[in-house]
Amino acid sequence: QRERYIDFLNDKITNYLVKMNQMDLPIQDSEMIGGLFHVVNDIERIGDHAENFADSAKMRINDQVTFSEKGEKQLQEMSASVMKILEYSIDMFSHKNQEHMKEILQLESEIDDKEKKLRGIYEKIMAMCDWTVYSVCSFRLLCQERE
Repeated sequence: QRERYIDFLNDKITNYLVKMNQMDLPIQDSEMIGGLFHVVNDIERIGDHAENFADSAKMRINDQVTFSEKGEKQLQEMSASVMKILEYSIDMFSHKNQEHMKEILQLESEIDDKEKKLRGIYEKIMAMCDWTVYSVCSFRLLCQERE
């Protein structure tokens, strides 16, 4: 339901920005509108990822899929990094500065590295932890949504 609302808002805001972009505006305003297109698109993508994440969590609960403590910790660490990136991004947008760009790039790199590392060891985890194929797939999907 929220995803439909986000899609609705995305459509309305995008249409408004298109109309504004067709006006004869100062260059600085036109650049800001271009940036807002990206922000609106990013928010919509965040909504998509959140919906996928929630669906994966529901399936995990319904099917009683469990992860090892290490797996849970890795997911929590990735989630914390994603939330920090979001916090920095909102701060940068709100204050129109690039203050946290270095931290964001570092966190994104760390998340990518963790996701690649985890992707490479799924079969080993399955063998060591006696996970089912479904557990491994669920874990991988959750990692990818954070990445």
